[in-house]
Amino acid sequence: MNSNAGSVDSSLDFDPVVLRRKYEEERNKRIRPDGIGQYLDIDRDFPGFDSDPFMDVEARDAIRESVDVLIVGAGIGGLLAASKLVNVVGVDNIRLIDRAGDFGGTWYWNRYPGARCDVESYIYMPLLEETGYIPREKYSTQEEILEHCARVGDMLGLRRRSLFHTTIDRLQWRADEGGWQVVTDRDDDLHARYVVLATGPLDKAKLPGIPGMENFDGHVFHTNRWDYDYTGARLEKLTDKRVAVIGTGASAIQCVPRLAESAKELLVFQRTPAVINPRDNAPTTPVFAGQLAPGWQSSRMENYTAHVLGILGEGDEDFVDDGWTHACHKLFSVYGSEASTVEEDSAAQEEAELTDFAVMNEVRRRIDKLVTDPATADLLKPWYRFFCKRPLFSDDYLPSFNKSNVRLIDTGGAGVDEICGDAVKVSGVSYGVDCIIFATGFEVGTDFAQRVGFEITGSRGETLSEHWRNGYRTMHGIQVHGFPNLFFVGSGQVGFTLNYPEMADKQAIHVAWLIEAARKRGVTLLEPSASAEQEYLQVVIDAAEASLEFQAQCTPSYLNSEGQPKKGGKGIIDGQYAGGIVEWWRILSEWREQGDLNGLTLR
Repeated sequence: MNSNAGSVDSSLDFDPVVLRRKYEEERNKRIRPDGIGQYLDIDRDFPGFDSDPFMDVEARDAIRESVDVLIVGAGIGGLLAASKLVNVVGVDNIRLIDRAGDFGGTWYWNRYPGARCDVESYIYMPLLEETGYIPREKYSTQEEILEHCARVGDMLGLRRRSLFHTTIDRLQWRADEGGWQVVTDRDDDLHARYVVLATGPLDKAKLPGIPGMENFDGHVFHTNRWDYDYTGARLEKLTDKRVAVIGTGASAIQCVPRLAESAKELLVFQRTPAVINPRDNAPTTPVFAGQLAPGWQSSRMENYTAHVLGILGEGDEDFVDDGWTHACHKLFSVYGSEASTVEEDSAAQEEAELTDFAVMNEVRRRIDKLVTDPATADLLKPWYRFFCKRPLFSDDYLPSFNKSNVRLIDTGGAGVDEICGDAVKVSGVSYGVDCIIFATGFEVGTDFAQRVGFEITGSRGETLSEHWRNGYRTMHGIQVHGFPNLFFVGSGQVGFTLNYPEMADKQAIHVAWLIEAARKRGVTLLEPSASAEQEYLQVVIDAAEASLEFQAQCTPSYLNSEGQPKKGGKGIIDGQYAGGIVEWWRILSEWREQGDLNGLTLR
């Protein structure tokens, strides 16, 4: 960012120098030296937060078996991996493991009121053409997405192959077998030739380390384990309750409007305001559904990705036509390249910054229109670049603060000071509450074992957490040296995209191709060499240069490792290939077309 720009362009209705200074001041309020260390380990510190409140765990006998492929995770990534293995490669002897009680992954756990996808459902929900299902709305509810995941699992015949409510205790390479041994908390002993890890990028709830949390006298839970026994199915049990929501991210902006309708008093504790754009949801019309031609979902995905990466031009049709594509087209098209984070020259960089300022001014002006109290409106205004935090979409979050029972408690960027007795304390003021709901998101950037709940020990006795202690190291974001026959769907170092299912689908295609290639060659072991892993790591690092500069100047969030991004890191952004999913997929496609499995050790 050119922070030393000279005179202000008189055609602008804002002063870039003033905005840069304001952004820097707001960022500095929120920077903490402990970074992601400010959050607790929920398994260690509050294990009860992670239990399943939705389904009882059914007793079953322990399983002893050998399979061709074990898939860890039965969410969207696991379902896509299974689909490719079953339908494309013809692998029948597979097993899925998930700690949830059914298919769905994050959509099994996140059942908070108002939960729905914020990427268009026609491109977000997997395998729509294969199941013949058309979503009921442009942005589907959690209930509909969960139902569809079960539909996909049943279509593929995966229910009988799945071990739900099962957690892995140990996953280790067995050289004598040329495969993996998996031991679970249900006393299962499984042996697999290949393992596919589809544990998802946002899986484990995180909690801020607020002093006194353990001594709170009232009721407390996290949004991804919503306690309907306490709130009531329609939140009717909250009419006499003072409810605190800590956090103002994606889950908060969806559940706050529902809570505002039911709670006697609702206090929303904010550290950093979110970017709130119009949602403009709409039902699916018969006309739209009737005009879908074969191949429509994949072409719609590709069109969306091209628009959000700034590849398509002004006149190219925008199939999805929503807040994501509109904003991204404004912000990224100035670069003239497919990599949204690659700033080719200072002129494009400055133009992009000024465009970003203008977009964010629109965001702030919308707050003034929707929130009647000027002081509250000012506190809700975000002061950072558009993509410093995940932009959000809602038509009813901001108006919730016009209700007499709703109060915004801004912490000035410092977060909650303390929880004591029946109160939440901020800047020396105590706010009495009956219930605290943590809407604080998910762990990003922590050690692998902490995030997924188990460790993986490879062929050299090294754990994956040890291998990744300084950041991700992979070949193509799919395989890791020292961990033969292990594949990732949903990990870092893949091409950046806003639509996770598209990324998972492409990873699943590549994994299925690798396993089929091994079969054709009569090979039973695939492992990237150390040099191939290092070579791809350098590709990731080289592509990240401009992105890291941008992220380092952003307000702290999970996108930039809480203000501490680094080359080849483990965050959502610094851990991914910044060239974007289109360029990443080109790299993998060309590698497959070569046909020699260059960089892999075969045995």
